[in-house]
Amino acid sequence: MLLTRSIAAVFAVAALALGAGCADSGSGSSGTGTPSPTPADNGVANLPATQIMSRAQAALKKAPSVHLKGSGVSNSQRFGIDLRISDKGGRGTITEGGQKVELLRIGTTVYLKADADFWRAQTGNSAAAELLKGKYLKGSTSDPQTASIAVLTELDKFVAELFSTKKTVTKGQKKTIRGQEAIAIVEPGTEGGMLYVATHGEPYPLQITSSTGSEPGTIDFLDYGAPVTLTPPPADQVVDTSKLGK
Repeated sequence: MLLTRSIAAVFAVAALALGAGCADSGSGSSGTGTPSPTPADNGVANLPATQIMSRAQAALKKAPSVHLKGSGVSNSQRFGIDLRISDKGGRGTITEGGQKVELLRIGTTVYLKADADFWRAQTGNSAAAELLKGKYLKGSTSDPQTASIAVLTELDKFVAELFSTKKTVTKGQKKTIRGQEAIAIVEPGTEGGMLYVATHGEPYPLQITSSTGSEPGTIDFLDYGAPVTLTPPPADQVVDTSKLGK
């Protein structure tokens, strides 16, 4: 489950690609990041933890879109993500150690954009850095150079990572997340954390938090069902990975 290990995994995916509560009450979840005016109780708060996880997994998997936003630490590096994902692709930014990378996936086509300093640090090649600065590196979901970071915009794979825990989970307390009542699913231990699931409307994941001291992190799930605009960059701003050789 995307608690400590999976928060770290999200950021570790980015790192790999870039390097080669208390009880409260509130409104429920709607199709967007704002509360629904009359949400129905979805009954998950009365279910065992494993069943809540199953309901949340199914809801997230079938969501038309979601906005992931958060930050954390993995391998002593601070990361941040701000990604909007739909069934057709995704777009947004990933930061690592203060460096920002723009990510865009449309179907199986992937674009990455960063400054010359970033590319110089990653490639060790000044010529490649000059070629890529201010441009979009074009690849695909089957291209090893871009596939590992494209995973962050592939909802099916993200969901699989989110719920891939072998630990016993328990049901925690209710908490209000952005005005929406949620129930916590707790992964115990020093490397555990919590997944908050909406108790009204669709049982969407609303937030995940890590409780480990060495790799803290929080990711919010926002704007369910909101349109995600995916526009290819201008052709003169694109560099195909095939032009870079090895």
